[in-house]
Amino acid sequence: MQNTQEIMKRVPPTQGAMLWLLRRERDVYIETMYDLLRTDPQTPRRKQQIVAAVLSRLNKVLLEYGYEVKPGTKRRTYRLRPLPHKR
Repeated sequence: MQNTQEIMKRVPPTQGAMLWLLRRERDVYIETMYDLLRTDPQTPRRKQQIVAAVLSRLNKVLLEYGYEVKPGTKRRTYRLRPLPHKR
């Protein structure tokens, strides 16, 4: 992913941590992302909701750079994807 450092300057630390995990444009498990944010035990559904809230705010910034975070190809994952018209 290009512009990673520039984007990191614009987002809060939690969103930056998510971006760091997703930067290679590969599937990242929700469990892994949740472990970066919190340590308390939650149901898988609740973990997904917490992670999705952070990714939703991150997507607002990423759209300006031609990327978005979408569900991955594997179950219970997310992936950073380039937008078709920006690449």
